[in-house]
Amino acid sequence: DELMMEIPTMRFEPNQGQCDTWCDYPVADRSLAIAQWSKTTDSMRCSHVMMVETDYIYIKTAPLSVLLPPGQAVGFKYGYISPYESNMKGVLESYYADNPDVEKPPGPFKLPQTGNAPSCLNVGDLRRVAPLWAEFVERTQRPESLRKAMGWLRDMYAYDAAALVAGVEHTVAGWPDTLLMAQPPADESAGNAFILHYTWGPEIYDKAEKQLWMFDKRAYGGGQYMKGPYALTPLAEPPTFDEATGLQLQTFFQPRRLSRGKLELIRTLVGEFNEAVGKLPRIPKGHATLEMAEAMASTAG
Repeated sequence: DELMMEIPTMRFEPNQGQCDTWCDYPVADRSLAIAQWSKTTDSMRCSHVMMVETDYIYIKTAPLSVLLPPGQAVGFKYGYISPYESNMKGVLESYYADNPDVEKPPGPFKLPQTGNAPSCLNVGDLRRVAPLWAEFVERTQRPESLRKAMGWLRDMYAYDAAALVAGVEHTVAGWPDTLLMAQPPADESAGNAFILHYTWGPEIYDKAEKQLWMFDKRAYGGGQYMKGPYALTPLAEPPTFDEATGLQLQTFFQPRRLSRGKLELIRTLVGEFNEAVGKLPRIPKGHATLEMAEAMASTAG
């Protein structure tokens, strides 16, 4: 695509080719691509792989403590992932029935309460986990009732099931204990995390409900779906903290009050984002103009 020379990229033949332009589940082939990449010499450059997503910003170097020995990994604890998810339990039972030589893990059924990102695991473990992850994603495709019941989370549950079958134990923690990730504006500080995740789309209002500031990655969706890369522009600075202003978030967040700590975490995100914008070239590598890059995007599908 138009960013392959800007961002080091390896392409693998997808099962869901329509997702190169648009589909209702764009992560459908992520696990397959990672499984295929794990078999390449490129995957052998380091002892560990840190799996991240494109809405993460690194704010400092990852600590060496996330580099665990083979058979162990570090993950982020997601409150909406159930270790006892009944649909995934049924998928696993079907897998074991089809693969009688695979030994079940000891003890009662319990998934790691995480997903593939952010996580850090040994390359050898990734080579065992990734093909299983891709298989479990495929097994959650059908029947339609299962696919709908698991929704967007089935990719995460498929990873959890793969880790369980492969015997890769994940140490998971959420904020503020995690070493991996904080999520503005939900969290009060970065804590020990080295990643900020800009998924929530914060909106800041004053006490009179006047919107003062917002940033939502979803506003840039057109860049993914055929328009091509947007011109790089810095984000507006969020307002400064003032008790008298009564700063508050959108109604999704309860309570809505925007504390000084949460605002400072938003400011850190914006500052790091804008620093990157300031250093990146305005035209992606390999193109003479932004319009040429956009033209390539419009014909890539």
